[in-house]
Amino acid sequence: MDHKIPLFIVTGASGSGKTYVIKELRRMMPDFDIFDPDHLVEFLGHDWEKIRNIGLRVARNIAQSGRMTIICGTMMPWDIEKCADYPFFKHVYIT
Repeated sequence: MDHKIPLFIVTGASGSGKTYVIKELRRMMPDFDIFDPDHLVEFLGHDWEKIRNIGLRVARNIAQSGRMTIICGTMMPWDIEKCADYPFFKHVYIT
């Protein structure tokens, strides 16, 4: 990428409302791609390391088109930092 852009992650405990806010975030922030990596469990099982890496890879590919991403999923900052694509973002904001 020519220049790095930030990545935003909304995290929290299971059942805390992350999936619930996705529809509203999409309405409020149409220039962002917003997704829930929990939907990958159906295909990948509960391999959370793989799910995190795929989520960041998807966000990286989106960033290459100049768009920003919000990932809504249960993730710990120290696990996100281990992802292969973590260095490709200007900053990763986790809330």
